[in-house]
Amino acid sequence: MLTREAFNIGSLFLAFSFLILSGIAVAQDQSMPKTSPAPSILLFGDFDGCGAQEVESQLYDFRYGRITKILSGSTLAFRQATVNGNRKPRSFVVTLVGIDPQANSSQIVGFLKKNVLNKPVTVWADARHETDFDLAATVTVSGGRPNIGELNRYLLENGLAKYRDFDSANLVQYFWPYRLEKAEQQAKEAKLGIWSKSEADIPNRLP
Repeated sequence: MLTREAFNIGSLFLAFSFLILSGIAVAQDQSMPKTSPAPSILLFGDFDGCGAQEVESQLYDFRYGRITKILSGSTLAFRQATVNGNRKPRSFVVTLVGIDPQANSSQIVGFLKKNVLNKPVTVWADARHETDFDLAATVTVSGGRPNIGELNRYLLENGLAKYRDFDSANLVQYFWPYRLEKAEQQAKEAKLGIWSKSEADIPNRLP
């Protein structure tokens, strides 16, 4: 049976240990950077083809609406209906990241007018200021034929467009430069569209 002295010593030891652990937890909490809440989405990506996990660390907005005009092979007029699920009608000019605006522009414009114009889309981008009316973004097309899905990647992996490097700092998906470069490489290997051997075959091989 424990003596009163041993019990008291044990109690003091447990109390002292608790104080030490509490101090460590407080110190760690104070060392963590403080961030203010934002009305955007924090996304954690899936695994890429190289086996490395694509992890997101930046907040961004998802904007649902329609493409109202094709301005060029890499810029679209977009009429927003909602942002992050909240109704907020507004118009933007969307620049497709990763798409070279000089390469095969007329063919891309034709494809966009036929398959993307007036279609419902989701624009994934962050507008840093309320006065911004230009978005560098990736675009997902809803429904339709062909099933385009991620437009930026679709254009590259089907040989419609050439890849152009871009700064992804303002775009949530930090893995997009890698993903789009990989899409272009697949088109090159398959000799699709602008990567076909014969330039004369390009119009006939476009989707």
